[in-house]
Amino acid sequence: MASKRPSKAAPWQNLPDELARALERSGGGSPVIALRRGTPEAVDPALKSIADAKTESRERVQFIQALGEIREKRAVPVLLKLLGDSRDDAVRSAALAALAAFDDPTIAPEIIRAWPELTDDVRLVAVSVLASRRGWALDLLSAVNAGRIDRALISSDVAPPHDCLPRRPHRPAHFPSLRLDRRGDDRPDAA
Repeated sequence: MASKRPSKAAPWQNLPDELARALERSGGGSPVIALRRGTPEAVDPALKSIADAKTESRERVQFIQALGEIREKRAVPVLLKLLGDSRDDAVRSAALAALAAFDDPTIAPEIIRAWPELTDDVRLVAVSVLASRRGWALDLLSAVNAGRIDRALISSDVAPPHDCLPRRPHRPAHFPSLRLDRRGDDRPDAA
């Protein structure tokens, strides 16, 4: 009797094993499906494809999305490299979205480092990704306060005005005294 894989994010993971094996034997299984199903042999070719600028953009984006869905840790350095090296906004945006799946403290500083190379459309994605995790949001605010990221890109949906944040001692621990001032500088709250 064929068993089903546990339901995660991708519908390909819900294929019955028997059907998936039949697709692979008949040549009907794509490399992206194999990757999403967690086939270890599919990871290295996917990493090579996304790193290769000659690979079609659509294929690179599909591989990037799949690597993010399965949270393949070996993809993180390749995805970060794409931020600075690729000139394809679809690839860069997909890389940022995939990076959001990883809880890695090195990601936010690398996104901020790549900031000058990003187009405005990709910067909007980057802001959303940086605002998605507490530690990354603090890195984002620090970069804004240091003038490395334009405050105008931070909408009220991403970062509430500083006067909306609770004062100490009620301020959550993940938002220490750092706040975004109207001038864009970093200043501690008065207790």
